[in-house]
Amino acid sequence: MSAPRVVPLLLTFAIVATSPAAVFADENKARAEFKQGVAAARRGQFGVAANHYRKSLRYKPHARTYFNLGVVLEELKQYGEALDAYQNFVRTAIAKRDRVQVEEIEARIANLRQRLAALVVVTSEPGGATVYVDGSDRAAGTTPLKLSLPPGPHTMRLTMPRRQPQEKTVNVEPEIDQTFSFTLGEVHGSLSIRSNVAGSSVVVDKIQVGTIEDSELEREIMPGERRVIVRAAGYQDATETLVVAPAETIGMNVTLARQRSTTSWIVLGSLSGASLVATAVAAVLGVQAEQDDDTSLARKVDVVGGTAAALGAAAVVYYFFTRPGDSKIEVDRVPAE
Repeated sequence: MSAPRVVPLLLTFAIVATSPAAVFADENKARAEFKQGVAAARRGQFGVAANHYRKSLRYKPHARTYFNLGVVLEELKQYGEALDAYQNFVRTAIAKRDRVQVEEIEARIANLRQRLAALVVVTSEPGGATVYVDGSDRAAGTTPLKLSLPPGPHTMRLTMPRRQPQEKTVNVEPEIDQTFSFTLGEVHGSLSIRSNVAGSSVVVDKIQVGTIEDSELEREIMPGERRVIVRAAGYQDATETLVVAPAETIGMNVTLARQRSTTSWIVLGSLSGASLVATAVAAVLGVQAEQDDDTSLARKVDVVGGTAAALGAAAVVYYFFTRPGDSKIEVDRVPAE
């Protein structure tokens, strides 16, 4: 298709009696630049004509000026700017004589877009993501994907099972091959923790993530191996190592057991200490009884040694008898759909 001929029509401006002097001056300058542009285009001086049309537009935008600018830019093979000029013509065409050319110019716009289409490569980490372009419900393909797109902004949306969708607007440059890369992070898992002790704190991988107040604590959790600790003052820690899958929901029912009381430790220490003392005394007396060959002292050694053994046995029994239960965690998993 040959380029549309330059339209030698003068700009039409609506002038009202109350317009400021500056407005009249700009309109007159716009007319003058437009006339010079038409004259230069007729002489085949398309670069000169383009400059005059640009100056005219700076003074006063007008559909016919955009039209003529697009024509001379096509002659100069500046297709990207020509496309912009034609699009501005369609946007600003109000007069009836301009509207009749809109259909023709829209066809030319489509041809220019095809001419200017660039090769676009869409990649993702991980690969295999589904690509949607400009809000379409129909997938353009999966990554890595090569597309031919017209210049201008385009919205790309990438989706993948168990991965967070990514969307961004990219600007495609005319006739320039471009690569756009996306990273789709894993979908977090969900952790719901209940405890028999209000105020229990929850630590995940050495970072405190919250406190269980009345009933339960819910938090997102990154996929992978995670070490969860639930603790409260006066209670034994409950620890569980989990391997969390993307989008998995994990419920944890925690039962914290009390720590051994101070009194219990004092009694246990006293029994153990007494046993050690008695053992030491029996050892000393035993050496003396052997040296002196004293049977009476030897009998005392037997009594003290028996007392030490009894105290030691009492300490062991007391330790296990008064030992609190272990804290425990019951895990309930709901796999991702």
